[in-house]
Amino acid sequence: YPDAIKDSLQGSIPLSVDWPLQTCLHARTPFFLESPADFAARWPTAAAFIATLGDRAALVLPLLFDGRPLGVLGIGFTAERHFPDDERAFVATLGEQASQALERARLFGAERAARAEAEAALRAREEFLAVASHELRTPLAALQLQIDGAGRLLRRSDSSGESSDPGEANDGPLAAQIAARLARIRVHGE
Repeated sequence: YPDAIKDSLQGSIPLSVDWPLQTCLHARTPFFLESPADFAARWPTAAAFIATLGDRAALVLPLLFDGRPLGVLGIGFTAERHFPDDERAFVATLGEQASQALERARLFGAERAARAEAEAALRAREEFLAVASHELRTPLAALQLQIDGAGRLLRRSDSSGESSDPGEANDGPLAAQIAARLARIRVHGE
């Protein structure tokens, strides 16, 4: 088509316009237009524009997948043309194949988007777990140091028989219980 025609076709044509592509989409049935008279009889408002395209015949085919419209395929011919039944059947098969290809492409894109989203969620989860693990280990490390220090004080107190605090007496059995509890905490914390 000439550039002026291609430029006029850029963008979208409203679906409410009564033209071949829109009618085909709404009706979900193919149209085989064998001459300009067919255009003018069916779409008088579009006949002048179609004449500027240079099309003397056309076929307009809905692209459907599971009854859902995906688009419309229009093919123009520069000469008037009769469409025998075998060509019409071939065009119907072509439309089915094109519809399946469009649906597979849509599904492939959706799968890639879902995979990217899942991978991003997985990365976010792994980052969260790394930060949370670090944050949990940091206070536990400080607590472990406190436990170790208290354990050393208790062992020193038990071995010398004296209290680590000059103001307190050595409680012997209590100190042993505390030391045992601290040892259990240390084993389970590691």
